[in-house]
Amino acid sequence: MCGQCGVLLGPTTDRNNAWEMFTKLLLLNEKRGNQSTGIASVGADGVSRTLRGVMPSTNFVLDKAYPEYMNHGSTIWMGHCRFATSQPINWENAHPIISGDSVGTHNGYVENDNELFKEFNLPRKAVVDSELLIALEDAGKLVEGLKKVQGPVAMAVWNCREKTFQLIQVDNPLHVAYHDGAMFYSSEAGPLSSIGLTPIRMPEKTGWKLGPGGLLIESFPVETSQYSRRTS
Repeated sequence: MCGQCGVLLGPTTDRNNAWEMFTKLLLLNEKRGNQSTGIASVGADGVSRTLRGVMPSTNFVLDKAYPEYMNHGSTIWMGHCRFATSQPINWENAHPIISGDSVGTHNGYVENDNELFKEFNLPRKAVVDSELLIALEDAGKLVEGLKKVQGPVAMAVWNCREKTFQLIQVDNPLHVAYHDGAMFYSSEAGPLSSIGLTPIRMPEKTGWKLGPGGLLIESFPVETSQYSRRTS
């Protein structure tokens, strides 16, 4: 079980206020994972910068480098609070995960990640199973690959090369809310409610391709393969 959160900023969004709200979401998601924390900031040029640490979010947001990622040119902020299901707790396995030109976060697990890395001939840098999903996106095979993934998936991913942002939900929760021309998202509804927003649960087995401010560009069905255990 991990916690995810983020903001898709719009051109008129008050970035200072949105950053405060994003930070609160990161802190509120700590209950879902306190072993490591990370964020990604996507600039107007589409390039992402990441900051990760093997610490809970309450310590992470005190890092002197943290405020630098607000960057007034940012268009997307992504956050993750990790609770490891099996792989080692270290910097390399912390999210957001980078694979090629793609960066993303994941809540869930992949039982057959080793087999699928080989089947799709994907590069691998870490040992965390979630890396498979980001690598699939970077290879342009995410939807195809998900059909073979054994495990629940809730993920957020930015592809710098294609300039696309996607949210994917299969058997693990994702909620969104809209405020001040921006879309906020979080694993659970509670954190969004706690910052004064009205959460909407993302439909089951659905992928969304989103534009600035959370503008829905495309909604598409997604599915994974059978798996043996379940988390939320």
